[in-house]
Amino acid sequence: ITIEGTRMSVSVWYFCCSHSVKLAAFDFTVDIKSFIQVFVSLLFAMPKGIGYDPTIHQVTYNEGFHYIYKLVTNEGMKYFRTVEPLFNSQVLCITGRKTHVWRAIKVCGLEDLDAKDDAPEVALRDVWLDTNLATEKEKQKKIFAALGKIKESDYDWALESFHQHLNEIFKSNQCYAQS
Repeated sequence: ITIEGTRMSVSVWYFCCSHSVKLAAFDFTVDIKSFIQVFVSLLFAMPKGIGYDPTIHQVTYNEGFHYIYKLVTNEGMKYFRTVEPLFNSQVLCITGRKTHVWRAIKVCGLEDLDAKDDAPEVALRDVWLDTNLATEKEKQKKIFAALGKIKESDYDWALESFHQHLNEIFKSNQCYAQS
């Protein structure tokens, strides 16, 4: 809601990752019914209905602001506390993916914000993803499926040094795969 000018006009805005909408402004001193309807709608709206993500919580930890991401996984609920941003899209438009990448650490929950014993730091990616787009996990599965179809004979044309280099990479754990 914006209240602008001396006319006491109210504009109602709606923003999401794909679009924004502005309703026609109205003078709340004249059209009190519309003002009350907008005010009551916002007052009694569920947090998710006005844009709050129930899986992300802002917390104070060691005198700094952090976020706790609550993720549903096959092994159950997992919680990660952000440490610092690795990437924060600073785009000038309000629509779009708004990608954030955080350095994060696994914690026990919303009440226990200390890192779990021997928990490695991870990169946590947060993005507004359209429902019709593939998730990172789906993309990863397709890549690994395609890689699984590759036979050594597909590279008969390559120099022996190429084969040796690939074998060294795989033996040295410089690549990471998740089943």
